[in-house]
Amino acid sequence: MKKKLTKKRVIIIVVIILIIIFVQMNNKAAKNAVEAPQIETEEIEKRTIAKSVSATGSVTTANSKEITSTLTGSEVVSVNVVEGQKIAVGDVICKFDMNNVQKDLSNAKSSANISDAQSNLGIESARRTLQEAMKSRDSQIVNAQKEVASAQDAYNQVQNQLNTTNQTLSAKQAELGTVNTSYVETQNVLTFTPATDQNYQALTETLTSLETKRETLNAEIAGLQQVVQELQGSSNQLKAALDGAVFALESTTNAADGNVAAMQDSLKNAELSAKSSDITQKGQLQTYEEQLEKGIVTSTVAGTVTSVNVKVGDLYTGNTIATVDGVDEFIVEAEIDEYDIPDIAEGMKALIKTDATKDEELEGRVTYVAISPTANALTATTSSVATSTNAKYKIKIALNQQNERLRLGMNAKISIILESKENIWTVPYDTVQEREDGTNYIEVLKEGSENETEELNVQVGIEGTYYVEVISSELKSGMKVVLPKQDTGTAIEDILGVDGPSAGV
Repeated sequence: MKKKLTKKRVIIIVVIILIIIFVQMNNKAAKNAVEAPQIETEEIEKRTIAKSVSATGSVTTANSKEITSTLTGSEVVSVNVVEGQKIAVGDVICKFDMNNVQKDLSNAKSSANISDAQSNLGIESARRTLQEAMKSRDSQIVNAQKEVASAQDAYNQVQNQLNTTNQTLSAKQAELGTVNTSYVETQNVLTFTPATDQNYQALTETLTSLETKRETLNAEIAGLQQVVQELQGSSNQLKAALDGAVFALESTTNAADGNVAAMQDSLKNAELSAKSSDITQKGQLQTYEEQLEKGIVTSTVAGTVTSVNVKVGDLYTGNTIATVDGVDEFIVEAEIDEYDIPDIAEGMKALIKTDATKDEELEGRVTYVAISPTANALTATTSSVATSTNAKYKIKIALNQQNERLRLGMNAKISIILESKENIWTVPYDTVQEREDGTNYIEVLKEGSENETEELNVQVGIEGTYYVEVISSELKSGMKVVLPKQDTGTAIEDILGVDGPSAGV
């Protein structure tokens, strides 16, 4: 019996020892497995990265309107709205007493009719005067032209006579020259001819005949010269008369044309005066008609009346009659810190979220960026140490599409996209390392290996919150970047689990 018990104990002890050895071996293997270096990687992917400025703002309206009128001094005869009332475009806000304006309009119409009649009379009178001046001009010019024609005819006749006489004179002078030559030649021959010569008598008779001819021609030439002189004097007088007639024609024409031009100017002036008077009268009529229309003040926006500042019996002084906050077009307003405002410009894309629209992300565009702060940086003194707050600058964002769930005054979370790139290679921000020479690289797994790595030179582009753009011709799909060892903090998978795959995008 004792032998059986001893044998049983030995078996139990051996089993316990085997179990202890097995557990120790497993613990050692596990310890070795934990202590073995593990390489954490993430696949390099193409993403969209955007740099943005975040802010909080509120939903307001793009067309809040202070209702006013130009009818200062007019009495308010009715007020048709109350605070809190919802109204549409064209709804009546109030009415003014327009009796005086109606009388002024009636008087202005009567005055306009009288002015039109006077203007028409003036135009017709100026037109008749112009027509008379044109007829007088034509008559004066015709008479002056006749005087010129008559003087021209008289001058031409004397000139013709003078030309004819000059031609006759020239012919007589030429003939006298021939006779003188014959006379001299005959005289020379006679001088050397003896009186007994049978030709002497004939020569003497020829010489006598030539002498007589010469005397006759001289007398005719003298007469012709006298006629030429007289005709030349007449020609000069007639030429002066012709020049005077031409000058008189020009003077008459210029004077008559000037008179006609003056009458044309008078007619034009009468027409312009009539037109000016008509414009003035119509402008006055339009002013009164517009005042009549303005006597009924209507809303130009749809919304809620938030204040009414007049009552029946008031004389309007030009202040705000009522304020209407429009609801047909919402915008988002926010204040941006002075550190970020220089990066924001009109036209930038904005993403908006509100509690009312839940997960829906609204898109919009920046339409206004203030150049001066909404409130100056305040300075306070505490324990002799000056502190200051940053200045804030207002921006406005127009929504690309309105949303029926929005209401005035709702809070909004805003992200203004400063820069974005689509379909670019990205890696976690802290995987990019910098060498001493300033170049950047990432550590990637060698192709086909699970624990061998190599450095890949890259250039850094746009940076997001968690991801950064890397640029290299060697990047390709399936490549894995080595993640840095995380001693503390949250792994990238945990970050993605909390914020989603677009964190930093």
